[in-house]
Amino acid sequence: MKRDARAPTLPATKDLHPARILELCETKRLARRIILYESVDSTNAAAMAAASDGASEGTLFVAEHQTLGRGRKGRRWLSARGKSLTFSLLLRPKKK
Repeated sequence: MKRDARAPTLPATKDLHPARILELCETKRLARRIILYESVDSTNAAAMAAASDGASEGTLFVAEHQTLGRGRKGRRWLSARGKSLTFSLLLRPKKK
């Protein structure tokens, strides 16, 4: 299930509700849109798909659990539900 900070009435865990995260952020550009997944294959894959669809820079993808996360050098990234911080931040660096 996916939740978006622009739809804060959707059910969510107490601590990871997108609206609560947004309320705690003091940034003006990054993490102004937060998409929370209860479970996702990979936050990085979700971010790349959203980037292809035109998602704005600074969108934050957070998962309570991910099943196919990728670490450095192609290593598998395991995330235990409720025991890890799993997220990806969409950045769009300017090309030189």
